[in-house]
Formats: sequence, structure tokens, C-alpha cells
Amino acid sequence: MRVEIKFVETEEKQGKNGKPYKVVEVTYKNDRNETKSYRHFEFNNPELATKLGALKKGDVIEVQTMKNDKGYLDWVAIDAPGNASGGSPPKGAFVPDAERQRLIVRQSSLGHAVAFHNGNKGSEGKSTVDQVIVTAAEFEKFVFGERAGGSPIDIEEDIPV
Repeated sequence: MRVEIKFVETEEKQGKNGKPYKVVEVTYKNDRNETKSYRHFEFNNPELATKLGALKKGDVIEVQTMKNDKGYLDWVAIDAPGNASGGSPPKGAFVPDAERQRLIVRQSSLGHAVAFHNGNKGSEGKSTVDQVIVTAAEFEKFVFGERAGGSPIDIEEDIPV
């Protein structure tokens, strides 16, 4: 999710064990223009706490989230223009639906391209990785309604009369 930073406050706290830790509270505006707040505890991810603490009002960042055991969304990584990434999101992190669908189609197209080339080896007897990738890209374009030249597919013209 893309957010615009409105305010960042870092507070020093002391745990029950006497060890100090930081809590970073980020007030932000989300893509629905809602103002919200997120509290990040340093002991959960010290690197992310440092990056959140360095944010300034007006920064626009991409936040990667993941549901915790209690069902709340935790921020697991941030990507900001000109800043280092918060790292790869852990397995199960949120991926936008449109991107997820494209990745599923890409993976499926690659599998079908491999099968296609295994059955159609031609005179060479063996397909190269590049040939399989090109075929997979063509399959992916077809699924999303584009021909190789970028023109949309007209289903009516593809149906025999």
C-alpha cells in the first residue's frame, strides 16, 4: 500500500525486564485519503524501526504488510524512492491482487511453454531457455488480451463461422 507520511514520533520505553526499546508511531494518509496511525515496536524488527524513524513529513512510501497472529496488519518492509528497501517481505506478505494474478499467469505460462517445447522440439531436437521464455511471454500476452504486436484480441474474428 502506498502512504504519505504526515508525522513520525519515536518514543523510548522500558520493558518489564528493564531493557530499553523504541516505539515508532507513524501518522500517514493512505491511498483512500484516510489519515491513520501505525505503531512499530523496535524489538519486532529493529531495521524497520530505524527506517521508519528516519521518515519525514511528505515522504511517500510503499508499505508491505502481513497479518499477525491476532489478525492485525503489521508493516514488514518499506520501499521509498531514493531510500534502501526494507528487505524482502517474509513468506505470506501482502501482494496486491493485480500483481498476484499477473505472477500466477506468468508462472502458469512458463510451465505451459516448457510443455509446449517438450512436445515441439523441431529439427533442433532441443529448445533453449530463451525460446521457452519468449513462448511463455506470448502465452502471457494472450491471457491478458494482447497479441504479440500489442493489439487487443478480437474474439469474434478468432471464432470459425
